[in-house]
Formats: sequence, structure tokens, C-alpha cells
Amino acid sequence: MRISTLRRLCIVAALAAVATVAVRRAWACGGGYEVTYLYEDFGEMDTTPKEFANGNLGIVRSKMSEENLIVAYRHLAGWGMDKEARASFLEPDAPDEGGPEPNPGEYLKARAGVLPDPQPTLNPYSRLKDYNNYARVTSGAYVTAASKLRSLVEAHGPKNPNVMEWIKGQDMVFKSTADASAIPDPVRSPQWLRAERDYQIAASLFYSEQFEAARSAFGNIAKDVSSPMHAWGNYLQARAWTREAKLLAMTKPHDGAKHEEFDAHILTSFKDAQ
Repeated sequence: MRISTLRRLCIVAALAAVATVAVRRAWACGGGYEVTYLYEDFGEMDTTPKEFANGNLGIVRSKMSEENLIVAYRHLAGWGMDKEARASFLEPDAPDEGGPEPNPGEYLKARAGVLPDPQPTLNPYSRLKDYNNYARVTSGAYVTAASKLRSLVEAHGPKNPNVMEWIKGQDMVFKSTADASAIPDPVRSPQWLRAERDYQIAASLFYSEQFEAARSAFGNIAKDVSSPMHAWGNYLQARAWTREAKLLAMTKPHDGAKHEEFDAHILTSFKDAQ
């Protein structure tokens, strides 16, 4: 079913990412008049996070974090956020590109407790062809990986070779870029490491901007009911569409046909993720 042009443009406003200071033309979501405006977009909320999660969005800004744009997208599409989704969004360690600068320190600290030296150099940013940088890895991703590592050490011990293999794979995840793809090798056993490695492979593909392959890998995780990430597979597919659309908006803002195609894919993905 084709989304109305007015709704589509309002939804795309929640997903686009453009230059921080520019004179731009856009269709106002409330009336269809063409307006010209000049402003600096810092990606900040007009409301509190709790109000934002409840649908009081204020002005949806293009440089908000992907997670904030996804919340806005759900409300604009009419789906809203259930109690569990709102609680997850409001967690202190929820990934947030619009918050503090991405910092791998939390992960490196947890890693140093297992492997003191040497520590890898992790750059959370990637450079686009137009020389603009974007946060490839969020602070939340580093925090989540640190938490996962601590739980693995607690369950299996700091010297367990499978824990070491997990660290090796996670280092590759955070180093993987479009210019220097780093994809960990699959593993067959034990089962917990196999499931973790499947996710690491998908995440590495995501960070290296191999979005089609990443969506396929996340889709396989969604089908694998034995995977602890099973419930997140479809959501992560949707996030891969969102990240690709965001980069497209940054590099090819006038490719209307492509944006229309991405709108449809994102809408379908989020329906599947519900």
C-alpha cells in the first residue's frame, strides 16, 4: 500500500540526515507549501526523553540519533511504542548518537581486565565520499559489548579460549569500515559462541556498509530461535535499512526515486519487527 505523499514526507523528515548549516527547501508537513529556512541542526530533542518516547516529538531534527529517529518514525507511522519498547529506549545505556561523543573506553576497560596489552585503536567514525564524518559506532554499542564481555567472563572465566575468540571477533566488529572491512570467521561450537559470532558477522557487515549482506545475516538470526538475538533480528534488519537511508540522504539528497524505495523497505521492515 502506497503511503500518502504528505505522510511519506513527514516520515522521511524523521530519517533524513543532511548538512548541519544550509539553506534548504522542504514541504511543510502541515500544509503542502514550499518553505525556505536557514538553521543549524544539533540533533537535540525539544522535549524530555520520556515525553519523546510517549509521542510528544516536538520538532524532529535530521541529526538526531538513529534510535531517536526510529522512535519518531514509529509514532509518525502510527505504530507508537509499547511499554517494553519505551522502557528499553529510556535505559541509561541505550545507544544514542545524539548524546555523548562515541567513546570505546567502556569496552576497552572491560577488555583490559582480560587482555591487558596491547589495546586496539578503535575509531567510531567513518568518512563519507564528500569528506563528512558520521558516527559509525555509537557509545551504546561499546557499553553493550562491555556488558556482554563481563557476563561471558563471569560465566566462563577470563582465560577461557572461547571468551578470547569472542574478544577477537568483537575487535574486528569495531574496526570494520567501508574502506577496511573486517569480518570474523564463523565458528561451529560451542553453541553460545556460534550464536555470538553470527551476530558479530552481521554487525561487521553493517559497520562496513555492506547493508544487503547485513540484512541477510540479521534475517538469519531472526529465523534462528536458539539465538539469544533472535527477537532482535527483524529490528536489526530495519536498522540496516535506516542506516543505509541515512547515508543516502547525506550523499544523494536529491535521489527521489531511491528515497521512495527506501521508505517502502523501512516501512515493511518495521512492520516485521513488531
